[in-house]
Amino acid sequence: PSGWHVPTDEEFTELTTGLGGESVAGNTMKASATDSPSWDGTNSSGFSALPGGRRINLGNFNGVGGYAYFWSSSPSGSNAWFRRLFSDNGQVDRNYSDQRYGVSVRCLKNANAPVVSTNAATSVTDTTATLNASVEDNWLPVTSTGFKWGYASDLSDGVEVAGDALSGDYSADLTDLVTNDSLYFVAYA
Repeated sequence: PSGWHVPTDEEFTELTTGLGGESVAGNTMKASATDSPSWDGTNSSGFSALPGGRRINLGNFNGVGGYAYFWSSSPSGSNAWFRRLFSDNGQVDRNYSDQRYGVSVRCLKNANAPVVSTNAATSVTDTTATLNASVEDNWLPVTSTGFKWGYASDLSDGVEVAGDALSGDYSADLTDLVTNDSLYFVAYA
């Protein structure tokens, strides 16, 4: 659907690495015995995989109840990469298969850049000002915030100063400003 995508092979690798590696990530990805419907994992990742098997040649199904298969969007020659989870262990298998096979997909929400709003300066005196802004992470984590400020309207003389928070409202205090000069600034994250 719009705003979502089938994960790449690299995104699946990032997921399994982040969950402890291919030898154990399956347990955290499989639905737990207390989930409905259930499987034999812990589901501590929230992935909620179920053993749906796959459709193979001539419309036959195999692996139902024993394996979960998930396509990636990455080709491997005329085939495509997939991941397989097993009923009898916590492994996640990376392999490729003919794209004619029917395999589950798990969509990811597209990552969007943070939304930053530059707000009016406050606590303005002859030589001080507090710069203000807000940020919404919008799925990509915010690792820094700040402002570029200067006396030229195009910020060609701009200087950067860090913001005081990584989410919501943030600010930065400026001191020793030039008296009676205009100040221009823009926020970033």
